[in-house]
Amino acid sequence: MKVAPMHREVHFMKMSRLRAAATLAAGALLLTACGSGGSSGAASSREAPTGGPEGDTIKIGYAVAQTGFASGVVGPTAEVAQAWAKGVNAEGGIGGRPVEIVVRDTAATPATALTAVKELVEQEGVIALMFADGASESGLRDYLAGSDVAVLEAQSFDPKMFSALPNFFATSTTDKYMHSGYTEAAAAAGGKSLAFAVCAEVAACAQAGEVSEELAPGLDMKYTGTVKVTGSQPSFTAECLKLNQTDTEWIGMALDFAATGTRMASDCLQQGYTGGFVVGSGSVNGGLDEVPDAKFTGPMNGFPWWVDDAPVAKYRDVMAEFAPDVPITGTWQTSTWTGLEMFRKALAGHTAAGLTRQQVIDAYGTIKDETLGGLLPQPVTYTPGEPAPPVSCYWIYSYTGGSGEFENIQKGTSGNGLTTDLASSCYDGPPFS
Repeated sequence: MKVAPMHREVHFMKMSRLRAAATLAAGALLLTACGSGGSSGAASSREAPTGGPEGDTIKIGYAVAQTGFASGVVGPTAEVAQAWAKGVNAEGGIGGRPVEIVVRDTAATPATALTAVKELVEQEGVIALMFADGASESGLRDYLAGSDVAVLEAQSFDPKMFSALPNFFATSTTDKYMHSGYTEAAAAAGGKSLAFAVCAEVAACAQAGEVSEELAPGLDMKYTGTVKVTGSQPSFTAECLKLNQTDTEWIGMALDFAATGTRMASDCLQQGYTGGFVVGSGSVNGGLDEVPDAKFTGPMNGFPWWVDDAPVAKYRDVMAEFAPDVPITGTWQTSTWTGLEMFRKALAGHTAAGLTRQQVIDAYGTIKDETLGGLLPQPVTYTPGEPAPPVSCYWIYSYTGGSGEFENIQKGTSGNGLTTDLASSCYDGPPFS
């Protein structure tokens, strides 16, 4: 047991021996739809493959940045979704219906993202929608708010969407609390000072630094400043020297870690920086191994993929069978899986013919205190006609670059009620803006 600032108990869960994937896949496969292109929202009448489930096909649209900003991080989630569908179909589908994932590339640009979503909703007639594009998601808000389609969560950074609109069903940690998780993770690691490097490409990146600056004093920490960086910078020497001069013990990184953070972390270590790096959310991936011996910690809004709990083992098994070359490491992947598993849970008992979009939304209204066996960081309840409640719990990891062994640091009361390695942590500090 380790006691963190403010006398909070921090329990270090046992390490798994699973090796982390060293690299990201070289781009996700663009999946195209088959069958009916109607926009009625009813399940497609396309016949299922021989030997599989025989009901009407359930089509889920997935708009994802397979090219453009952060595509190396979010792109592989398209194949995670496809593997999930294959696994579901191998088990008989949902209510006897096969599932099909229809993917469109958003190119990480608002105009392309909106076109992709409209095509999925209006032409492909998908019965539910998921998107993964932090750079473009805000531009989808007005269109989806006025639609009749259920929106599943992979990850989202816009507070005016998930936990704000009644047809958006949150399953991962609300972005506000992910920002607080950076500070909590540094404090749980015994840190006394924290700074932030934030991406200049996406305005929302700066929020992480703003929240940490507000929360640090209450966690007996000093906030030492924010530096903005871009992925096109040839060097980060100036920023690293600035942070060194402030005696920063932990540098939070709200940016594309695989493309930018690895280079900045290496530059800072070369400049004599001896502290660690707080890297969270979808940036937790094989890129950590590109900075050998560096200390990492941070919050995760998707379940830890390395633990031995049965729901996580199933995720690994399905991915190994249906997408063996796709990296499973990273919370974009696990959050995508969780969002789809919640869809499966909501519709598990629905076997009537002619499934509609409204029936999907109504099915979510039957979900009460659900954790999906611990894949969610806290119990979730959806109330018909109301926005999903915020998710304030998360997981905190610890990792040393190149070690291949992650550790779940569980602090305080478990958010999802588990006492195993899948137990989550929750924000329990004062209110913040």
